[in-house]
Amino acid sequence: MSAIGEALKAVKSAFVLTEKVEQVGKDLEKISNAVAEHEARLIRMEARLDTVLQIVAPRGARGKPR
Repeated sequence: MSAIGEALKAVKSAFVLTEKVEQVGKDLEKISNAVAEHEARLIRMEARLDTVLQIVAPRGARGKPR
């Protein structure tokens, strides 16, 4: 293969690689957003659980550590 053909092949390969890297970046951003949403949900669930446990705890045990 000629030098020009090799150069064109290398340029094409670079473009394909760039597209793949951009797609992986987009996918990573989606995953990051999903993790942040799950974290927020877990925090809300923990707060609700703490509230429920405070409500159902016997009155004498409310201030005592577990």
